[in-house]
Amino acid sequence: MFRVKIFRSLLSIIFVAAILLANAVTYAEIYIGKGSYVMCELENLDVAKERAKVIAMRDAIEKACGHVKSYALSKNFEFDSDEVELVTVNVIKLAEEPHFNIDNLTISATVKAQIDDNDINGWFYTLMYESIIQYKALRRGEKKQTELIAELKSQLAANSNDKEIIAQKFAEADNIFRSHQILHEALKLYNRGGKDDYYETIRLCEKAIELNPTYNFSYNNLGLARMMLGQYTEAIKDFTKSIEMKPDCFNAYNNRGNIYRLLNQYEKALEDHNSAIKIKPTSEDSYFNRGVDYQCLDDYEKAIRDFDKALELNPKYKPAIYYRELCLRAMTR
Repeated sequence: MFRVKIFRSLLSIIFVAAILLANAVTYAEIYIGKGSYVMCELENLDVAKERAKVIAMRDAIEKACGHVKSYALSKNFEFDSDEVELVTVNVIKLAEEPHFNIDNLTISATVKAQIDDNDINGWFYTLMYESIIQYKALRRGEKKQTELIAELKSQLAANSNDKEIIAQKFAEADNIFRSHQILHEALKLYNRGGKDDYYETIRLCEKAIELNPTYNFSYNNLGLARMMLGQYTEAIKDFTKSIEMKPDCFNAYNNRGNIYRLLNQYEKALEDHNSAIKIKPTSEDSYFNRGVDYQCLDDYEKAIRDFDKALELNPKYKPAIYYRELCLRAMTR
């Protein structure tokens, strides 16, 4: 009898453990991405392989976007096309090391990537506006880089005697490419939102700046991480540097203005948010930020007008709905 009880107890433990293990396992969608890059004789092989890998990952990301969208809809949540791409980029992971095949100067890459549905859940109520701006800027930079590489290859074909000068240009282009890839990783870490993630974001942004000190978004991203850590003085310097490098960088004005508001410097905050609106009058973020400035100054009518404008530009802008309601309540007290 005693042995039977022990046996039954062991069966119960095994059964419970099996249930827990089954619940712990998450279902992962697998995507195979393929890409190739034709390098020239002056290019660095390691960088060329990384370029091929990036192309392959883009292929996997494009395939995975449909799943992210359908999964969100199955949970009664809808992402627009920009949000779908941003979420996909942030949740997709390599399932194993990329495979490369080198045929003369053609580098072919194959990646096996996966998405866990549980990772998508965390994005359902995340504010993505700033991250989308950063991501789009990086993608625009990559497009320019692709055009630059094509131009350098044309120059090499037409002026084979200028190899030394063109080789230097390729090296500079490689640094810009590597800088952008580092900034992609920094943006993912920033989106994760942990204290350690912000410190690592700072480290990566500083590394990106070393490789390419002329890209203003590196300073903007650096400032965002420092702002989240409460390093306001340094963050203001970063946003100011971004503005100096690119005077029409409206989101750097927005971000600096938000810090001024946190420091109760409301006139400076308004000045920056007015500048952001002047640069890009279609930005719901800018109107929302200025609305919060007015709310802090107890000017509820102006605040509501700005929140209404933000909602006119983006009816799904939930923070504007929330803050507008706060202003209406304050006015009826």
